[in-house]
Amino acid sequence: MYLICLIFPILLMVILMNKQICYSDEKLKKEMFIFCKPICGLFFVFLWILVVAVPVNGAPTTSLKVSVIENNSTVWERNLDYKWMEENLAVIGDGVTHYYLQGPVFQGDPWNPNESSNLRDMGAIKGTPVTELCNLSGGIKPGDEVMIKAFDGYHVQFDYDFLTSSHPDAGPVVIAWYNGAESGAGERQGSGYVPDYYTGMRLIICALENTAGKHVFGNTDMNKTLPSQAQYFYSGLYPSTGGLSAKWVDEVRIYRGGYKGDRTAPLKDAPVTSATQKSGESNLSLIIFCLGTFFVCVAVRRMR
Repeated sequence: MYLICLIFPILLMVILMNKQICYSDEKLKKEMFIFCKPICGLFFVFLWILVVAVPVNGAPTTSLKVSVIENNSTVWERNLDYKWMEENLAVIGDGVTHYYLQGPVFQGDPWNPNESSNLRDMGAIKGTPVTELCNLSGGIKPGDEVMIKAFDGYHVQFDYDFLTSSHPDAGPVVIAWYNGAESGAGERQGSGYVPDYYTGMRLIICALENTAGKHVFGNTDMNKTLPSQAQYFYSGLYPSTGGLSAKWVDEVRIYRGGYKGDRTAPLKDAPVTSATQKSGESNLSLIIFCLGTFFVCVAVRRMR
């Protein structure tokens, strides 16, 4: 995108400068001005495309909607912000204890049962259990599924058994809105409350301590506690609990009787032109394009 934004203004400037040097006849200058007008128009069309058609970057969320879906209809919903959740619902995490998920393991056993490879520090979070949010609508029942959906369209589903289980290899599913300490390595997440915690609100599975003294929900834990359709596989091959951690959560949907729709979520490793593109790329392209267009228009005006 950067290259396109640079090439068009520079190319037109070269044409204009070349014509200005080679021709001094006023009639030819006028013809060049007429020639350049539609090209400048194309620049402004391209500008409109950048502003309107470029997908929206993700951003921290500070509130979410909880809804109940039954027979393809929303029968209950409520909007909540993180302040209300902290003051009125149970809180998991103390802002000091770090919780970990696990990324894909490319060498050896990809399930890595001893939880020694590619651990992802999710920070020292505090958040609201998903079950607490569900209880606002009367709770969940056997057969129900809960979808956690992110601002960028990513979504994961958990069934009643996983959310209510006290399995020693799992832990509460939490929507985190506070991070007391930056991650020790890997993805930067910000610290404090959202939006300063800029990957929040974020889904975290807060597991119990393992034998190494870390709160890790690892790939083997996922295999033991989640049905196959709810597990995440990086590139469709390598198990990774990190892929369950939706960030910028803005909805919690309770599907009575289970979710019947398409379970396929946008890929975590999608190209940067998707809705999860790198933050700031489209803005920089727009700046480059605007500057180039400005200088081209000045050049055209001087030729008149």
